[in-house]
Amino acid sequence: MTERERIGKLVSERRNQTELSIRELANKCGVNYSNIGKIERGAYNVSIDILSRVANAMGCEIAFVDRSPLRQFVFDNQYRDDLIGDLCSDLLRDEEFLELTEESEQKERIISLGFWHLHIQGAIIQLFREYNGEEIDFDEE
Repeated sequence: MTERERIGKLVSERRNQTELSIRELANKCGVNYSNIGKIERGAYNVSIDILSRVANAMGCEIAFVDRSPLRQFVFDNQYRDDLIGDLCSDLLRDEEFLELTEESEQKERIISLGFWHLHIQGAIIQLFREYNGEEIDFDEE
């Protein structure tokens, strides 16, 4: 998969999650609707400016195109109606978490939040169980 195709796939997934049609997204960001389709198919060499406008129109930042597997898991689970969903939603509003690109740093940030906010430790433990089967023990950290 080329980089354009990967970005296009992420744009398409995010657009579908936000329940916008291609025309609605195009109107919101001021980009021709045929170019939105080309972006999603990976057939358009999209500029940072246009990609930023598209991301903003979908209520996210351009960083959504560069996700580690952990960040993707957090993104995919943000709308769950349980503690994991609440935690994931909060993480996607945490600027420090969003700035981290390495999965090990992201994991460290999540765990450190558990030490600061004891009430979310259970959700963090469950998040890592579901993500990769890892058992987090706050007593040993």
